[in-house]
Amino acid sequence: MHDKYRLIGPVYELLSFIYSGRNIHHCKNAMLKRRHIRPGDQVLVAGVGHGYDAIAAARLGARVTVVDISATMLAQFRRTLAKEAPGLIIKTLHQDILQVDHQEQYDMVIANFFLNVFDQSTMEKMLAHLVNMGRPGASVVIGDFSYPSGNPVAKAFKQSYWMLAALVFWLLANNALHRIYNYPQQLEKLGLRVREKRHFRLLGMNCYWSILAQKPGTGEQSPPGVAEASLVEEPQQESAQGTGAAAAPMDKPQPAPVTASGSASPVTRHSSVTD
Repeated sequence: MHDKYRLIGPVYELLSFIYSGRNIHHCKNAMLKRRHIRPGDQVLVAGVGHGYDAIAAARLGARVTVVDISATMLAQFRRTLAKEAPGLIIKTLHQDILQVDHQEQYDMVIANFFLNVFDQSTMEKMLAHLVNMGRPGASVVIGDFSYPSGNPVAKAFKQSYWMLAALVFWLLANNALHRIYNYPQQLEKLGLRVREKRHFRLLGMNCYWSILAQKPGTGEQSPPGVAEASLVEEPQQESAQGTGAAAAPMDKPQPAPVTASGSASPVTRHSSVTD
């Protein structure tokens, strides 16, 4: 399969740091806390990149599966894992995630800076597929560029800031060009509750956000207008927490007993690994 990230993959993390400082890193890890992940939880990471978020989930005791269509990005992830996380076991799938038929197998599905590579119709199809991979009551986490809000100047800046990054990835990886997606709206259309948002600021404006939404549990319907917790993170912070505001804890249902998936996909064992 064609690897669009052959050129940009090796410098992906460097570009991320140059463009956002530590904001993208904090955004990716914002929801990977013990209040959301328990030991033994099954966690899927779509479009793993260099995989620091996957490693963070595994360190909390989750059983993590990462999926990426790019061999370059998976190679970068394996290097990160080997360097950063001795002894962790993380399953890797080199596959188009739309071809991964793991319906209702995961307690958390993570799509950090992944859905923005697709055009609108493909993004909606991809998001629906990811939601279907979560069990009843599962969490879906999306970290990405924040949907423009505020005054007209702020909105224009955020859209321009995103478009500059989108142009780079369009030129180097043939990603789609589009406006910033409103992920909470998309998640609510699919019947999920938005439970928590964390915002990350650049130049005093919310340029990135991490969103945690929850699927209805078995026999439960998602009511309209669910209240959510919303926190703002400043760029100088070294932790995705630590704002002094407490996030509302999620009432997370107990997961169903975990059984072996029977997948023939390789399990990567490293004395250390990377994003």
